[in-house]
Amino acid sequence: MVTLISCFSDRNATSSLDNHVEYCRRTQVKHRFQPTSSCVDSIELRTLYKYQLVSDMLREAEEGEVIIFATENALFIRFHDFHQIMAGRDVLLTKGHFGVNTEMFVLRSTEENRRIARGLAARCRQYYEYGNFVTEEALLEDLPTVPDWDDLNGVVPIASMWSSQHPELRDREITAVSLVYMPRLYSKYGPLWRATFARHVNACHASGELRVFGNAAPLSSDSNEPVSVYQPGRSVAVVMLYTPNIASYARFGEASLRAYCERNGYTLYVHRDVPPDFGRDACGNWAKPFLLSKYLPRHEWVFWMDADIIAMNQSVKLETFTEGRERVLTADICGWRFNSGVMGFRNTEENARVLDVILAKVREIEDVKYTFSSHGDQYIFMEQLIAHGLCPEMDSPELVSFRDLNTPWYYADRNTFLCHFHGLSTELRTLYMSMDTVPDGGFEAIERDVPRPTFGAVPPTQILIRTTA
Repeated sequence: MVTLISCFSDRNATSSLDNHVEYCRRTQVKHRFQPTSSCVDSIELRTLYKYQLVSDMLREAEEGEVIIFATENALFIRFHDFHQIMAGRDVLLTKGHFGVNTEMFVLRSTEENRRIARGLAARCRQYYEYGNFVTEEALLEDLPTVPDWDDLNGVVPIASMWSSQHPELRDREITAVSLVYMPRLYSKYGPLWRATFARHVNACHASGELRVFGNAAPLSSDSNEPVSVYQPGRSVAVVMLYTPNIASYARFGEASLRAYCERNGYTLYVHRDVPPDFGRDACGNWAKPFLLSKYLPRHEWVFWMDADIIAMNQSVKLETFTEGRERVLTADICGWRFNSGVMGFRNTEENARVLDVILAKVREIEDVKYTFSSHGDQYIFMEQLIAHGLCPEMDSPELVSFRDLNTPWYYADRNTFLCHFHGLSTELRTLYMSMDTVPDGGFEAIERDVPRPTFGAVPPTQILIRTTA
């Protein structure tokens, strides 16, 4: 017998709950929804409730019953049988890059596990000094673990997944994923993206096909051309570049920026690979100073925009930011003076000279193969603009707020102008950028804005587990 305990700290995580319910429906697993009290915001009290729940559920379970404990941050990708996955073991706890996985683990109801669970709950109930309490990681650190991306009895039972990296979800027999985002981590791991991904997985299940990250990007009529120029000869120009390996999401960016430039009367240059005359075997980001230098003499203003940007609010004009400035640079969120994802340069001798210097520095760098090789292009732009006295201080009014321009996706709302989908894997960027809009309340509120899925008949092959001989 197998039981899934959905121990949620967020009662509004409807997409996660739908996912758990559908897993139980397809596998004939018993289900119990056990949300933490909505009055409890304390991490300490939530942890206490969860491990008292673990102890209570094991006490109530039948001898030998398999109990899956999963939070709203654990989602089922396939409908494998945990009774078979747990063959020969009483504990399934995974460990990966970020340590022990606390979002989903499996325990068999045995006398030893019941004793352990009582001890975990007791540790949570102990008094600790002010501001100090036992963490889930500390509670579970002595239990045996298995690597989170390795096969076990023919499947990967619980794979950790974070915003910029995850295993191949289509081709590997992955049963469930645990979504990693911790407030103490660097920003690109921190923002919540559970609701959007959970909705997508549920839509795959409802369709009867496991086409995870299968959103098709739009194709322009000249999408096979290495470069296209739209509305040539305008006073303001926008430049973007993407290489074939990121076309799955960059074509959404291209379509958005093309519509935006057509609406507002700007020239748009779209490069679909690194231009041969750049002369470097480089990641596309390193061609920024080359293309800015190339097009600056033809226009009054030239803006660079990264390929993972969508113009959400297309009524905002770039002239809003150019008045009174020689350069348009936006505040960065991670300690840099500015973010190079969106940059604007007026056609002046000073700007032409500094772009030439930046390009010369890039040509000297040995390793330009990847986005963050040699500290990345942003470092070179910042270093040279500072050296030439052209880089505003972090508290300067010359910097444009990231709330107004070049806005990270997790800060986006209905009024956001340019939404930047940084820090996401290629697949998650494609998923987000395919939406083309921000729901009320931001992306994490997406569960409130769309109908919940209707799950149909279950194809028999989808509830079978592959086992090794």
